[in-house]
Amino acid sequence: MPWIAGRPAAEIADLMAAFRAGERSGTVMTRIARGFSPEETRAIAEWLEGQR
Repeated sequence: MPWIAGRPAAEIADLMAAFRAGERSGTVMTRIARGFSPEETRAIAEWLEGQR
């Protein structure tokens, strides 16, 4: 699994949106992504961006 901490927030949010829309396959991430609103996803992505 790739490390996502410190990656750009826009990239993380786009990936999560793709999982939520079913455009990207995954065993767990598709279900996890559907549990968050776009605003929540953006907040999570911004937090992850700040982690090192």
